[in-house]
Amino acid sequence: MLLRISQTMKKLWIVKFPTLECLLAVMLAFSILGCEDGGPNIPSVTIYQPENNSSFPFGTQIHFEAVGYTVKGGIAYTVPVWTISSYPDFSYSEKTWETDTLSIGAHTITATVTNDDGVVVVDRITITITPN
Repeated sequence: MLLRISQTMKKLWIVKFPTLECLLAVMLAFSILGCEDGGPNIPSVTIYQPENNSSFPFGTQIHFEAVGYTVKGGIAYTVPVWTISSYPDFSYSEKTWETDTLSIGAHTITATVTNDDGVVVVDRITITITPN
């Protein structure tokens, strides 16, 4: 997700971009235009891999990747915190990680970013692990 701020109308839109490259291009444009200076400290997080509603055979190595950031005073990348609905004790803080040990069934994967003001945003995907 990426925020778009209209300085004249004081409006905020949240938009999900299809690729990391598209997100970075728009973030660069914000930086060049000076839109981040003094703006709201609104965090964002987007899971890029795997795709939502993906299925994987049991034992497959699955790569997870997300980008989180805030924009106040300049764009600052933030490491998301990952959780898995079916593993309540699991919490991991890295941009990317891999596993091949998810159990058979559906799993909701959540990436969370919290800014310095305590504002929390999440992105969620569901993946399914199928029997071999």
